Amino acid sequence: MHPAAKLPLLFLLLVGATATTSTANHAPAPAAGSCVPREREALLASKRGITGDPAGRLASWKRGNHDCCRWRGVRCSDNLIGHVFGLHPQNNFSWYNEATALVGHISTSLLALEQLEHLDLSNNNLVGPAGRFPGISYWPRVMNMNAYLRALYLSHCSLTSASQSILQLNFTRLKELDLSHNNFNQPLASCWFWNLTSLKYLDLSGNNIVGSLPAAVSKFTSLDTLDLSENQLFGSVPYEISMLTSLTDINLRVNNLTGEITEKHLAGLKSLKNIDLSSNHYLKIVVGPEWQPPFKLEVAIFESCQLGPKFPSWLQWMVDIKILDIWNTGITDQLPH
Repeated sequence: MHPAAKLPLLFLLLVGATATTSTANHAPAPAAGSCVPREREALLASKRGITGDPAGRLASWKRGNHDCCRWRGVRCSDNLIGHVFGLHPQNNFSWYNEATALVGHISTSLLALEQLEHLDLSNNNLVGPAGRFPGISYWPRVMNMNAYLRALYLSHCSLTSASQSILQLNFTRLKELDLSHNNFNQPLASCWFWNLTSLKYLDLSGNNIVGSLPAAVSKFTSLDTLDLSENQLFGSVPYEISMLTSLTDINLRVNNLTGEITEKHLAGLKSLKNIDLSSNHYLKIVVGPEWQPPFKLEVAIFESCQLGPKFPSWLQWMVDIKILDIWNTGITDQLPH
């Protein structure tokens, strides 16, 4: 397990990307297993927006290589006509690395990839010549035109906003959204993705997101992974988080959360396996001594939260625990056997 130009430009690019198919009624069908010609042209059009490729990751993207399904970072379906369903020209590093990052901008010709399901552009310098992502106010709206998209990874892409209002989202199939390590610097409640109730994976870590965690988090009833770590969230955790019954992993570490997490917060999290609340110095976990949790944790990281002074009796039910971090939690009690 492990972003679009203004709308007139969008029209021109799409026309350009499909120009070679004007005689499609008389063109031969693609060979078995080869890519669709109009999709190959769309990929070539998108490459023209890339002004730097120091690692040569798009070297195979050229007109002489007719089968774009064999190009690096391109994944096609296995049926006779190979529609592009995956595009992964992401930087191989797990962070932005200038020596290997693609430089330029994202062409909206990618919209010609009508069956694109997975798009990963992470860790690249795709902010455009003006020093910001081209058409930043349009990129969610443009990607919204792709009804097949299931996974969108835009980590470390220098996005500066997620506040656009989209009244009718078409991301009905989107399951995975990674916008981590950008610089939104805005309240979480103002972001555009709150109606994406089909999400299973949401990573917003390292974005300087400010404000409180909204009760609207309860909309994500299909969510199994939620990462809001390394932001500037403050205030209490809403009780509604208990409605995330499919949640297996939650990471809220390195924020400024306060108040208490009680049995009411935890009672509905029956699928929970991994939790990290560390470095929320004024967050206190308070449950009764007889409470039996509905989940079986494997990883529990509470470093610098408030758990003590007694060792939490509910943790003794965690027989599958592999990692337990209770450093600096105020526990003065003896550890149970």
